[in-house]
Amino acid sequence: MTEDEWLASEDPGKMLKFLRRNTDLRYQRVSDNTPLGQRRLRLFGVAIMRRVADVFNDPCLHEIVEAVGGFADGIGTAVAFRNLQQQLRVRVFPLPLKEWSRIGCRELLTQHTREEFAHMVAYCLAASDHAASNAADGYHYAALAIEGEDMAYEMTYQCDLIRDIFGNPFNPITIDPSWLTSTVIALAQKMYDTREFSAMPILADALMDAGCDNPQILEHCRGPGPHVRGCWVCDLCLGKK
Repeated sequence: MTEDEWLASEDPGKMLKFLRRNTDLRYQRVSDNTPLGQRRLRLFGVAIMRRVADVFNDPCLHEIVEAVGGFADGIGTAVAFRNLQQQLRVRVFPLPLKEWSRIGCRELLTQHTREEFAHMVAYCLAASDHAASNAADGYHYAALAIEGEDMAYEMTYQCDLIRDIFGNPFNPITIDPSWLTSTVIALAQKMYDTREFSAMPILADALMDAGCDNPQILEHCRGPGPHVRGCWVCDLCLGKK
């Protein structure tokens, strides 16, 4: 994948594959072997799980989303997370995971209600400690659960989510500590805590006032989004790892 392909991609699977398999040390690599890689991949899964939960307005799915999101940010123990995984397996996923590959996701969708399928998606995205595998398995099923056969819009949206969380791996950005004023940090923290990112343009203004002249940072803040927890600019402002 080239930088131009990354910036224009409408294929989340290709982007995730690049992030996981890229071995060129000039670029950022995402791996389950690094805390940063695990966190970002899991937050991508949380973002698409939240979309599924919102579409179906399902309390069970929202509970799962909050638990996985908390685990991504270091809230909760590994034991508690594994208990959640086991409860989820018993409650919403009657089929072994290998059945997904054997039967095929579209066939599964015809055999179950979309609500049941949405629960399967949640399981797929929270099934193990391997965030990269979860994301790679879950993105396609999430798009199918939300959009059915017309998946193009959801796939494009997921690519925008990946770019929001991972930025541009071909051009990683560092932040000047002098830009991290109390206003900048407070704005970023509030958006992170509330998951309400309408203040991103205000964050751009605050960064400019602090001396930031990086076009990637400012354009991302002022762009159309979407922005979710894990947004690379907010993470830079908050020193998230």
